[in-house]
Amino acid sequence: MVQGWVFDALNIALLSVLEDERYHFVYPKHDAAIISVPTYALDEANRDHTLGKFKDIVERTWTINKHEFKSTAGWSIRWPNGEKENL
Repeated sequence: MVQGWVFDALNIALLSVLEDERYHFVYPKHDAAIISVPTYALDEANRDHTLGKFKDIVERTWTINKHEFKSTAGWSIRWPNGEKENL
């Protein structure tokens, strides 16, 4: 049951994230996804808002058959120069 739920939760989260036309699905990665985000959305003025929006969608409590599950996630940014920043 849990494994199927993870896939459903990922799909629901992706649909929510992609409602914002600035973000684009790049490819799936096991229990995760790579999303393209415009660089300006991660500049100093917008970074906290953008990351907060993603975390609110992904890292939330889900209720399934009266049981609550808190989803967690690891986060990183791959910058245009190829540098990877783990958050």
